[in-house]
Amino acid sequence: MLSKLRKMKSRKGFTLIELMIVVAIIGILAAVAIPAFLKFIRKSKTSEAGGNIKAIGNGAQAWYGEQRNNSSGDPMNRHFPGALSPTGINGSGAYSNPTAKPCAAGNAQYTKNGKIWDNQPWRSLKYGVNKAHYYQYRYDINNATSGTHPSFTVQAFADLDCDTTLSTYRVNGTKAGNGEIIRSSLVVVNGLE
Repeated sequence: MLSKLRKMKSRKGFTLIELMIVVAIIGILAAVAIPAFLKFIRKSKTSEAGGNIKAIGNGAQAWYGEQRNNSSGDPMNRHFPGALSPTGINGSGAYSNPTAKPCAAGNAQYTKNGKIWDNQPWRSLKYGVNKAHYYQYRYDINNATSGTHPSFTVQAFADLDCDTTLSTYRVNGTKAGNGEIIRSSLVVVNGLE
């Protein structure tokens, strides 16, 4: 019995200072890790924009590369798709989907709605988003024939933290003198807000 008592007295626990040091270390790690984790989450949301802009640009470029005919069967000038596609040519136009501004309803994410993509020019671009997403997409065309080269611009806008500062991604495409479509590099403004 006496030996058991001695063993119990010789056991030591953590002191209050040791516990406070451990809590302080955990607090410091959390202070460093949580902002880095939140930045990583925002960055993962931005990957949507680059891929979708590329898909829209590919659709516009593919459309321009094919010979199209009007409703009478006569060949049309090469052009980028617009609201009058597939049998008509828009001189210019701007198309945004979804139409609501980013974070308009207080939520950074748009709900799934595949039906909004089932009209022109999105059908001709062979583009649509059939899941919840963070970006509003805008497609602008200029098919002017008087001395300028046809061009398009694809943009993506998001407000990932609903602070009214937008993340903006943009790619331009234009017909070069040799007839090829030249696309700019992806331009990012406030990528992570």
